[in-house]
Amino acid sequence: TMIAPTEPLTSFVVTYQKGTLKEAERQFKQILSSLYGIRDIYVRDEAFYAKSLENSMATYKLVLSWGAGLTLALALFGIMAQQWLSFLDRRGECGMRLSIGATRFDLFKLFFLESCLLGALGSALGLGLALLGIAVVSEQLGWAYHVAFKETVMSLLLGQAMCAISGFLPALIAAR
Repeated sequence: TMIAPTEPLTSFVVTYQKGTLKEAERQFKQILSSLYGIRDIYVRDEAFYAKSLENSMATYKLVLSWGAGLTLALALFGIMAQQWLSFLDRRGECGMRLSIGATRFDLFKLFFLESCLLGALGSALGLGLALLGIAVVSEQLGWAYHVAFKETVMSLLLGQAMCAISGFLPALIAAR
């Protein structure tokens, strides 16, 4: 015996045996159509929700990647500005080094290596703070965490490479 609901139907959860989805869907549509006059029935299975979750994760990753890219671009600009200001503050020192026999390539090496050292220290400090933050939050929430070695090394190398790239132009200008 079916009892008519007092509220309009919005959703149902139906359990079916594996491999019988189409037949269960047909029967369910027939029952709802004959009892309640409902014609527009949509059946969604686990695959639908899995695909929906996959699409949501892809969107999340895209937004996160754009945010990381923007942050990286701002960091590169900051490093270039810092290197340029460092050169402007040390113009007298550069002139004195040139007058006592340093070559322009020596000046380039000085500023470029300074930028690379800044990148190494910044990358190591940033990674250390990130790992500390992960450990603290995981401990507070009772979550288990795992730090992937490959991604850790890649983040250090990426930080170093970005500092080298952003320090190249100011070092080249300082050497002229």
